[in-house]
Amino acid sequence: MRNQLSLAFVLCGVASGCAVGPDFVTPPPPTQTEWINMQDPKHGLTESDAVPQRWWQEFQDPLLSALVERGIESNLDLKIAVERVRQARSQRSVAAAAFYPSVNFEADARRSGSSSNQGEIVDGSVTSGGGRVANFYEAGFDAIWELDIFGGNRRAYEAAGAQLASAQSDQANVLITVAGDIGSGYVTMRGLQQRIAITEATLETQRRAASIAEKRVRAGFSNALDLANASTQVYLTESEIPQLQALLAAQKYSLAVLLGLAPKDLPEQLSSVEPLPQLPAHIHVDAPLSLLRRRPDIRRAEADLHAATALVGVAIADLFPNFSLSAFIGLQGDKESALTTWHDRLWNVAGSVTAPVFQGGRLWANVEIQKSVRDAALFEYEKTVLAALAEVETALVQYMSDRKRAEVLKQAVATSQKALDLSMHLYSEGLSEFINVLDSERSHYASQQSLIQSQQAALLDIIALYKALGGGWEVGPQPT
Repeated sequence: MRNQLSLAFVLCGVASGCAVGPDFVTPPPPTQTEWINMQDPKHGLTESDAVPQRWWQEFQDPLLSALVERGIESNLDLKIAVERVRQARSQRSVAAAAFYPSVNFEADARRSGSSSNQGEIVDGSVTSGGGRVANFYEAGFDAIWELDIFGGNRRAYEAAGAQLASAQSDQANVLITVAGDIGSGYVTMRGLQQRIAITEATLETQRRAASIAEKRVRAGFSNALDLANASTQVYLTESEIPQLQALLAAQKYSLAVLLGLAPKDLPEQLSSVEPLPQLPAHIHVDAPLSLLRRRPDIRRAEADLHAATALVGVAIADLFPNFSLSAFIGLQGDKESALTTWHDRLWNVAGSVTAPVFQGGRLWANVEIQKSVRDAALFEYEKTVLAALAEVETALVQYMSDRKRAEVLKQAVATSQKALDLSMHLYSEGLSEFINVLDSERSHYASQQSLIQSQQAALLDIIALYKALGGGWEVGPQPT
């Protein structure tokens, strides 16, 4: 009766669900509730409750959308992240196995002999003149069950679940990074194509100017210095084209890696020169507090904190006694027929307790280590939240700056074009020095290059903003 009461007490302890160690509490949200760089709505910034899931479609570029969708299916980093989720899920299953008894089948057959000087015949054994030989057969099932009285296994399972959530957040973060990198790479590629086109057009203009200078020198209206200056400018501009072409090729190869393709397998559409994608009419920006839900890196930091908190409980549980039950049922005998005869059965049931008495402070030190890991994870979470807020604010202010700069540079391109046309006309009529033509060419070329780069920068800022807001991870393969 006493044994039955003891067993009932143990089972009640298991069923109660209590576990030593601290329970996880979600950290408080950040105090910032509004963005400080959202005061200029005329540039398309719109407060929204949700970031577009497929933000790349906002650029109205079908090829860009197709490339991002292909990258989501084929990117190797994303496939690696998916496999890590599978590994974490299996690790959680390993942790869950500790809740159940461990059952093994055992079979044993032995033959032994003694060094007796007399031979004899004994039932159940084979004898000879050289000594006695005995046979032994046994088969059965052995089970052991660790009773999770203090919740160490439950805390380990809780930690494994949090580590799975961390891996899933990693997968979502990789998806955001892949989509953003493909978008940024595509915009950079189109920007380089436009810069090459501008350089080639400028080169043709400079060659025409050099031709005019040559004609004027032959006619005796100008000296050879004008022709030398014109030819030098042609060579300098022409020398920039190979460098830009090399940058363009490298950018395409980077896109190939993101798409999971060899460079030779890139879509043919990337070879044609096309303009930069359009700036979206509206850029949806949700509130700072939404980052806690949307940003995978924040969710991962929270999951890591949860796992570290649960592991503190695992370490504390090691300070307490360990209770386990074991049992064996099987067949045993000195003949092979014993393995098929039920009356030769053998069984036993046992309980055991193991309690740490002296470990040289190792267990307590492990508790302190896990507490330190938890505290570090909390600081890492807070740092991640602050970095996310700063990343969004930086993308906002960068976009506003590059958008305004592009608007001013449009005017600079228009006025520099007028200055170039006028200087060319005046020089051809002999009413101006060639140095004015050179200055006008340089100014117009520089303003065109700056305009393309600022427009490209504004597009990259929007992509960076959507990445910072955590947009895009919902469209990829969702972990289950």
